[in-house]
Parts: sequence; structure tokens; C-alpha cells
Amino acid sequence: MVFIVVLNWLMFYFLHSFLADTQIKEKTRKLTGLSKRQYRLTYTIFSTFHFLALIGIYYLLPKEEFIHLPYSKIVFIITLIFGTIIIVSSFHIISIKEFTGLEKQNDPPQLIKSGIYKYIRHPIYTGTILIILGWLYSSLNLYSLIIVVISFLYLPIGIWLEERKLIKEFGDNYILYKNYVGGIIPKYKSRN
Repeated sequence: MVFIVVLNWLMFYFLHSFLADTQIKEKTRKLTGLSKRQYRLTYTIFSTFHFLALIGIYYLLPKEEFIHLPYSKIVFIITLIFGTIIIVSSFHIISIKEFTGLEKQNDPPQLIKSGIYKYIRHPIYTGTILIILGWLYSSLNLYSLIIVVISFLYLPIGIWLEERKLIKEFGDNYILYKNYVGGIIPKYKSRN
């Protein structure tokens, strides 16, 4: 069963990045005749159902907790609240409808550097990390540990691929932004 869990989560992250690749998007769109918005919506629906299926499988598996950590539910609730606040605050700046493909994206796209994006470039990843860490703390078992390890191994790859795409799209403007704003943790700015 461990092999199946590992394989499914690796497949989820591989497909997440593969289908988000600009060249794959363009080839698929040409082949299927989908618009950018339709591709994005299809991608969002597929990713959401895939993720929910993986979570469903996790909850169906027999699990034995390694150790029961103190205040585990409280820690999870706190990280869930803060993670959700960070994610939601990112959607105050970017349109969730555009992000999911329910609405057409701005053309040409604009580099967003306001709101939470003044402090971190990837607030959705930051919020997700908080939620995952709280979840692991509240249910420490073999399968949750596997999921978190795979997620944390994927994270730098996913960010690197996304940043590569953003540099192609926004050029020096993004590189300058990247130099001053932290990826998933705010950068400390000295007052020299």
C-alpha cells in the first residue's frame, strides 16, 4: 500500500507541473482547440478531482499514529486558519476566477507586486505549507509522513518551474522583484 501512495502522489505532482508547462499547454490547446481559459478550467477541474481522490484514498487507509503529539488539534486549527488567511489574501489580489479558468485572464498578464505579493512571491505555497505542517503534526502516521515528504521534495521543483516561466514572461522585471521579495518566506530587509 505504501508503494501505491508514493506512486499516486508522485504522479499528482508530475502531472501538476507537466500540464502547467507552457509548451505542453500550447500543444494541447492546438490539438484540442481549447482556449487558454478552457485549458485552465480543465486543468483546474482535473487537478482538483485528482487531489480529492488522493485525500479520499488517504482517509480510507488503515493508519496507526506514530505518536500523539500534545495540542495536535489546536496546532492544526491554528495552522489551518493562518494558512487559509494567506491563501485567501492572495486571491484578494489575483482573481480566483481567472486563476481557476472561470474567467479569461488579463492579456497581457501583469506582474503582481501588491498586497501579500509585496512580502512573498508564492503565498499559495506558503499557506499550503502551513496547512500541511499542521496536518502532519495532528496526524503523524506513515502515510501522512510520506505525503508531506513527497510534497516538500516537490516544492522546490514546482517553484523553480514556476519561476522559470515567470522570468520568461516578465523578464528583468521579475528578476528584480525576485531579488527583493522572498519566495515563500518574507526576506529580511536591513535598514542600512
